[in-house]
Amino acid sequence: MTWGGGGEEAIPQGVSVALRGMIRRVAPFYADLHIHSKYSRACSKDCDLEHLTWWARRKGITLVGTGDVTHPAWFEHLRENLVAAEPGLFRLRPDLERDIGRTLPAPCEGRVRFMLSVEISTIYKRGEHTRKTSHNGILRSCQAIYRTRHTLAESPAFVRACWASRRSRG
Repeated sequence: MTWGGGGEEAIPQGVSVALRGMIRRVAPFYADLHIHSKYSRACSKDCDLEHLTWWARRKGITLVGTGDVTHPAWFEHLRENLVAAEPGLFRLRPDLERDIGRTLPAPCEGRVRFMLSVEISTIYKRGEHTRKTSHNGILRSCQAIYRTRHTLAESPAFVRACWASRRSRG
């Protein structure tokens, strides 16, 4: 998805105030907000922040969603390797960023920012058919992640959905 350089009408609803300000100030940029971590099913074990940053820089992507922020191990990886950048945005630790920069060709010098994001799947039955809908969310801070995890964990419907999902995987 490409944003930036357009008027207010070009910015989708639900985008944070901080990101709206960034969008208005910058030239068009590329974003990939639908990301999964190495802890997701059918994802590479190399799907960590370092590899996401390397590939984003290689492709000219400047804004990347973190995906899976409610997963405890992935959340810990994010906390250890990301530092605050602009409001609502994070970047890789400087030492990791330098290491990645050494492995890339000179034209791949762009900076990469991360947004805390999550995909929540709702699974339900309609008649004999099981349906699945995915909802992508963006969170502004670690505190928002704690609140979201707590809210989801306390939801009886969420607990039932998780249990059904685990049973269906075998």
